[in-house]
Amino acid sequence: MGSIDPSLVAVFFPIDRGHVFGKGFAGSTGAPFVYVAAHPRSTDEVPEVAPDGSFEFDVIAESGDLIEIAAATDVSGSVRGPPIFIRVPVPANSSLYRYYCCLETQTCRSDFDIENNVPCMPLKDGITRCEEDSDCFHLANEVLPIDVSKIRVSPPDEKGEISIDGTVLPRSLVTLQNRRLSGLGIGTPSWRNTTISDLEGRFSFEKRPAHADDELVIQLRDLENLRSPPAQLIVPDAELAQVDVISVEG
Repeated sequence: MGSIDPSLVAVFFPIDRGHVFGKGFAGSTGAPFVYVAAHPRSTDEVPEVAPDGSFEFDVIAESGDLIEIAAATDVSGSVRGPPIFIRVPVPANSSLYRYYCCLETQTCRSDFDIENNVPCMPLKDGITRCEEDSDCFHLANEVLPIDVSKIRVSPPDEKGEISIDGTVLPRSLVTLQNRRLSGLGIGTPSWRNTTISDLEGRFSFEKRPAHADDELVIQLRDLENLRSPPAQLIVPDAELAQVDVISVEG
């Protein structure tokens, strides 16, 4: 049993309270499973390998920890090939508050300022002038491109589940949230999932619960912690089942 090809593995810095997401791209292993463990935290899992030799994992770790990855013969991970070790990176850029355009003064205002009722900053030399929210995205490192026309959302099936797939930047951390907002803008997040796009930028989320008109929000990160602006997608209406119409004659 050979070792994992380290050139075909991406490991991201921790997000969301210490979750470290990683992906072995197509062809990274010929084994049916891989053993993944974080050291020194001793969190581990044994994900199944896809038919194309790719796999994904999610372990709790910190920047600087070592991630051990080894091919495995079964779901217990007790019989393994030679391991590789990848250090969890430190993001090159800090996670920052989101910024929005304050139309009153044409200056940018952060989430923190809004939540704490801090007044809009007056416009002066050296301050970003804005006319819409997108003029402020760079202040939150939201500079990565994302094209929603390349992302497909299926209508809910008979089980109330949808699939989302598309093409974005290669090797991106893709986070998808269902905000479940109604037409009145009322609702609470129902789920949040994360995956990593492949070497061609392809990604997918399968069999996720949703209703027609739910608001989905997708955002990208790269290994430097640069992000895309959050992009909105709306779940389309469910397809109507074919119904036979029988005429009734009086």
